[in-house]
Amino acid sequence: MEHFWINKSIFKSLIAFSYLQASNHVKNHTVHRANHVKLTNHLNLNRMNNKWDFLTGTYWYVPEQYLPATQMGGNDTEPIMSIDQTVWQITGASNGYFWGNCAALFYPEGETPGEPSGKRMIGSVTPDGKVQISFMLINESGIAMSVSGWGKMVKLNDAWTFEMQMASGTTDIYSHWAFMYSTSPEEPSWNKLPGVDYSVPEFLEAAGF
Repeated sequence: MEHFWINKSIFKSLIAFSYLQASNHVKNHTVHRANHVKLTNHLNLNRMNNKWDFLTGTYWYVPEQYLPATQMGGNDTEPIMSIDQTVWQITGASNGYFWGNCAALFYPEGETPGEPSGKRMIGSVTPDGKVQISFMLINESGIAMSVSGWGKMVKLNDAWTFEMQMASGTTDIYSHWAFMYSTSPEEPSWNKLPGVDYSVPEFLEAAGF
């Protein structure tokens, strides 16, 4: 009877040990799986945050078909049809933010265009492509007077574009929506911007950049 009781105790100990090992295995597997999920989420978040980093060093302009804009004063009953050429020089982009320089020339349709004005720009773009940009006038007083625009990133013909809406003004209100296309030295638009007698480098230089 005593020998049988010892074997029974050993058997119980073996069962307890096996259960402990199985329990530890489950715990380790759960921890490993949780760590894997955390790592995957972290990598996915990094990919989302870095999605728009390609904007660094890019240039954007308004194609001819999207040049028409409107201008309206407080005493006007009809808007004045105008032309708005804008160039963005995006100098940096990281973690869903981008920044750089903006040169813009807005003039009534049919009139001789003047010189572009310069603004600093800073914006954000969400992982799904929603865009918000603030444009700050460059002035000696250092006062930050900003104009904001909203839009989204849209692919046209396998190329990214900015679909934007903006409004600005004090005595007169200017309103414009457009698709902004990218440009580079290999593109015709680089040497001759639609609606103005400037190349992209000349346009930026005339605006103070």
